[in-house]
Amino acid sequence: MNTSPLDDLLIRVARLEDIEQIRRLKHRYCSLCDQGYKAEEIAAIFTPDGVWEASEPYGRIVGRDAMVRFFRSMPSSVSFSVHSVCNSIIDVDGDVAHGSWRSVIPATFTIDGRAVPHWLFSSYDDTLRKVDGHWLFTHMRSVIQKVSEHRLGWQ
Repeated sequence: MNTSPLDDLLIRVARLEDIEQIRRLKHRYCSLCDQGYKAEEIAAIFTPDGVWEASEPYGRIVGRDAMVRFFRSMPSSVSFSVHSVCNSIIDVDGDVAHGSWRSVIPATFTIDGRAVPHWLFSSYDDTLRKVDGHWLFTHMRSVIQKVSEHRLGWQ
């Protein structure tokens, strides 16, 4: 089926709008983590059966209720974080999308009752679905490449 130039333009603009909505959703996730891990709000940007997964020691969390419990516990082990994501690649195919990001996260971990600054380097591999006109994460996977105490650098 041939499309008119106007139809083609509308399709391309809609795709760009989807990509921007996904980019903003990822930044919202990062902000919610950095504001003390706002558990209910984080869970709400996932589908009800969504999966959040990260390298050890975090593991795999399935479903909104489990995410709320998990993210409520995070401030006791991570008292400060700045989730900086960059190098995004976002591909949209209808109501399904895939996004990848690189991340540098300065964070303060609570270890044996002490606040210990760390560097965390990771990549995100996300799958999303458009539900009722809004993008939601169905699977967010963080692959942690390096964690190092700030004082030691990252070598």
